[in-house]
Amino acid sequence: MLVPAAAMIDEYKRVYFESTFDPKYKFIHIGGARLYQEPKASTDEESHFVSVFDGRIVGEVKYSFDFQTRRASLTRAARYGKSGSVTFMRDLAAAIDRIFRYHNLNKLEYHVVVGNPAEHIWDRLTEKHGGRIVGIWREAVMLEDGKLYDYKAYELMASEYLVKR
Repeated sequence: MLVPAAAMIDEYKRVYFESTFDPKYKFIHIGGARLYQEPKASTDEESHFVSVFDGRIVGEVKYSFDFQTRRASLTRAARYGKSGSVTFMRDLAAAIDRIFRYHNLNKLEYHVVVGNPAEHIWDRLTEKHGGRIVGIWREAVMLEDGKLYDYKAYELMASEYLVKR
C-alpha cells in the first residue's frame, strides 16, 4: 500500500538509517541521497511515498515534477528487505500510474547505477511499457566503495505507457 512518507516519519527514519551504511544498499544511497531529509507532504514540485506491507516500510518512491514541461523525474525508488517485494512492485506501478493519470504528465525520466542488482528490472519495465534507454553516462557516480560506476538513463512516455498498461 502506498502511503505518504510524511505519515510514517519514525518508521521511515528507522529504515533509512538502517540501510544507509549497509553495503547491500550501496546502489540506493548515492550522492546526496545519503543525507537524511525529513519526508514532507507532497507539494507542487515533489511527491514522496513509502510502500507498506504488514505495517512495515518495504520501499519508497519519490519523484519531482515540472508542470511546464509536463515531465516527472523519479528521484528515488528503493525496496528494503526481502519481504514485500510484490507489494513494492505494485506500489511502484501505482506511483507511475499516478504520474501519468493523476498529474497528467507526459514523460517520466529515471536512472539506475549500472551493476545494481535491480538494473534488469528497470530494463524490463522500460521495454514492457514502450520506454527507452536514453544513454549511459560512463563513470558518472561514485559509490560508498570508492569506485566509479556508469549511470543509465531511461525515459517513459505517457502515450506509450498508457496504451501498454
